[in-house]
Amino acid sequence: MVMVKEWIPIQKGAKEDSASVKKVKKSGLKAPRGIAPDQVRRGVTRITYETGGVWKGTFEHGQVTYDTLSVPRAATTAEEGGPEIPQEGIYVAVPDGATNVSVKVFDKKMQPVPGAWKLRPAPKPITEAEYIAGKEEYLPRSEFYDSDDEYPGKDFEFLGLKVLDGVTVAHLILYLAQYKPLSGLLSVVEKMTLEIGYDVPPQTDRAPRKQMISPIVGDMILDFENVRGKERELDLLAGEEGGEAQLREEAGWMGSDGLTLDPEMTTRPPIPYEPFTPIEPLPHPHIPAVSLLKRTNIISEYVIITPNSLRQSVQPLLQAKSGWPHYAMAATTETVRAEFPATSLKKSIKAFLTWAWNNWRCPPRYVVLAGDSDTIPVHLWSVGGHTYASDHYYADIRDSLAPEIVVSRIPTSNAATMRQICQRLAGYENLRGPDWGGWQNEVILVAYQAATYKQCSDSIATAIAPRFRVTKRYGDSSTRKQVVDKMNSGVLVANYRGHGSKTAWSSSNGLRTQEIRGLKNESRPPMVFCIACQNAWIDDPNTETVVETFLREGKAVAVLGATRSSPTYANNDFDKYLFQGVMEGEISPGRIVQRAKTRMVLNHGNSSTHQQDVVMYMLFGDPTAKVASDVEFLRGTWDMDHDGWKGALDITRIWQHRVEKNGNCGYPVWSFSGTYTRAGKKYPLKGKIGGRDPNNRNAGCKRSDHKVDFTIDFASNNHQKFTGYITTWTRNVMAGCTWWSKRPFAWYAKKH
Repeated sequence: MVMVKEWIPIQKGAKEDSASVKKVKKSGLKAPRGIAPDQVRRGVTRITYETGGVWKGTFEHGQVTYDTLSVPRAATTAEEGGPEIPQEGIYVAVPDGATNVSVKVFDKKMQPVPGAWKLRPAPKPITEAEYIAGKEEYLPRSEFYDSDDEYPGKDFEFLGLKVLDGVTVAHLILYLAQYKPLSGLLSVVEKMTLEIGYDVPPQTDRAPRKQMISPIVGDMILDFENVRGKERELDLLAGEEGGEAQLREEAGWMGSDGLTLDPEMTTRPPIPYEPFTPIEPLPHPHIPAVSLLKRTNIISEYVIITPNSLRQSVQPLLQAKSGWPHYAMAATTETVRAEFPATSLKKSIKAFLTWAWNNWRCPPRYVVLAGDSDTIPVHLWSVGGHTYASDHYYADIRDSLAPEIVVSRIPTSNAATMRQICQRLAGYENLRGPDWGGWQNEVILVAYQAATYKQCSDSIATAIAPRFRVTKRYGDSSTRKQVVDKMNSGVLVANYRGHGSKTAWSSSNGLRTQEIRGLKNESRPPMVFCIACQNAWIDDPNTETVVETFLREGKAVAVLGATRSSPTYANNDFDKYLFQGVMEGEISPGRIVQRAKTRMVLNHGNSSTHQQDVVMYMLFGDPTAKVASDVEFLRGTWDMDHDGWKGALDITRIWQHRVEKNGNCGYPVWSFSGTYTRAGKKYPLKGKIGGRDPNNRNAGCKRSDHKVDFTIDFASNNHQKFTGYITTWTRNVMAGCTWWSKRPFAWYAKKH
C-alpha cells in the first residue's frame, strides 16, 4: 500500500494537491484573415504547462520499500518494470484538416527534488482475479535500473490527431519528471512551453459550419474557446453570403446543459422548433419509400434504437425525452437496415450513427440501444490480445477510441419488461426531486477486503467529501446486511471496487443477484458503478448478470459494468476518473462515463489495459438521468478581476433548487454560497443561478439557465452585487457588471 508522506511544492506557495496549470499563450486559431483561398498557411499554437507540486510516498512490496511520485490529476507511466514517472495528457485544438503537425519544447525549466530516490517500477498488468490470487509483481528491469540515463528521456509523446466534440485536437502525453536510477537523482518539470505547428488547408477560414454539437468534454480541450469563437465567426460569414443561419440563433436552441425542467412545467410546450421536427416513431412496420434517417435537417440529441417489436414498449422513455433539451426520436432496426444496408445489423447501426454524426443538423449525443444482445448485437472487440463484448463500437465514430457518442443499453428483449424499465426511467426525475440534503447527497463505497481496493475507495472518499456524505462498507469491516440496509435507506451513487463475477460483487459483504432483487430502494434508485470483473457479461444468454438485475428489477437508474475480466490498476484509475467527473460538475451517467473514458484515453495513451477498460465497460439505463445537481460545475475556485481588483471566488455550497413562478412561467433556480478572498482577507458571498432574464430575446417565458447574481459582503454597510452570465458552451468563464458608488464596473472570472 502507498503511504503518502509529503507534499512538495514546485511552484512557490502551491497549496496541497493543487493541479498543474495549462495555459494557451498563442492561438493559431486566431490568425488574421487575408490569406488567399488557394494558399496553405502555417499555424502555431503555444501551450505552457506549470506543475503545482508533487506527492512523495513510500510503497512496500515484500521486503522492498520504494518511493512513489505523483502529480495531482495526472497519471503515471505504465511500462512494465520501468520507473513510474508522472505523466499527463493534453488535447490541443487545431484547425479542421490540419496536416504536417510538429511539436517542439522550449523555455523548459526543471526543478531538482532533494534526496536519493528509489522509484517504484511499474507493475505487471494483472486482472482482479490474479490480484486476489497474489500475483502482484513489481520487478525492476535491469536495462532501466542499472543505468543512469534519464528515464523516460523525452519530454512528450505525440499520439496523433483525434476528433472530440466535433473539434480536431492534437493528443500529447507530457512526461513531468526525469529520473536517473543509479544515482537516484530526480527532477520535476517546473514549467515548459510546447509549440504545436501545423499546415492549415485552403478555404479553412471561409468554410461555414452548419452542425450544432453541444460539447461534453470541451473543457478538456485547450484553446476550445477559440474554436467555438471561430465557428461563430464562420456562421456570421455564412449569413452574409446568403448561407443558412444558425438555428441556435434563430430558434433559441439551448443545447443539453440547461437545468432540469420542473415537473410542473412539463405541460408547457418546448422552445419552438418550427423549421425542423424530429422523426416520430413509425406507426406501422412497413419500410417507407421516403428516407426517414438520411435527412440533414434532423435535430435530435437522443436516439432510441429498437426493433419494431419493442417500439411501443419504449414510448414512456421516448415521450419523457421528447422536446427540449434532447428532442428524442426512435429509429427501428428495420428502418436502419433498410436505409443503411450492410452485412450485419451492427454494421448498419454503426453506419447510421456515423452518417447522423456527420450530417444531421444537431447530431446524436446519446444513443440508447433498447434490446438485449440477441436483438441488438454487441461487438466483439480485440484489445491487448483479448476479446471483449462491447457497445463502445457504436460510440467510437472515428475509430480513435475516444467516444464521440454516449451509448447506453436497456438489456431486455421482452416487451413487457422493456415497458416497465422505460416507465421507471421516465419517472426518475420525480423521484430524484430537489436536493434538500437527504439521500441525494449520500454515496456508498463498497470494496473488496484487499489493500488496493480499499486504498482506491479511500482516495475517492477524500476527493468527494466536500460534496457528499460518504459511507464506507469494506469487506473486512462490514457485513452484507449493512450494505443492503444502506442501499435501502437511499443513496445517490453506489460504487463497488473489487473482484466480481457475472452474478456478484465478490467481496465478503458484496451483493449477489438475489440480494439485488430483494432491495427496497425503488423510490430512491441510485447510479451504480460496478468496477469489477464480469458484472456486465450480458452476451451469456443463460445468466442474468449483476447489471441486468439492477436495471430489470428497478433497483438503479443507470449501471456501469465490465463485460469480461478487467485489469486491476486501470480499474483504479477509471473509478477515480468517474468521481472526478462528478466533482467537475457532470450530472448524468452518460456524461460522467464519457468524461472518464475520454480521460483514460487522454492520460494513458497507448496503455493496453486502459484501452481494455474503455472498451469493455458498458453503460445501462438512461444516460441523461439528472443524478447530480445541475449546476455542480459552479463549485470550485474562480479567479476574479473586477476592473483591476483581483481575488478568488470559492463556491463551496450549492443548495435549494426551486422553481420561481412569474405568471404562467416557471424558472429553475439554485442557490450557492462561499467566500471571496483578496489580499489574504475572506468575505462571505451568496447568490443564485438561473431564473427570469429580461434580456432573453426568445418569445414566451424569459428563462436563462446561465444567469448569475451574487453578493459579496465586504462590510456591514457594503454589500456589493454582481450580475452576469456563465459561458454556455464551456461553463468555465463568467462575466458581467457590478455597481459601486453609483458607477458601473465590469467583472470577469475564470475557473481553475
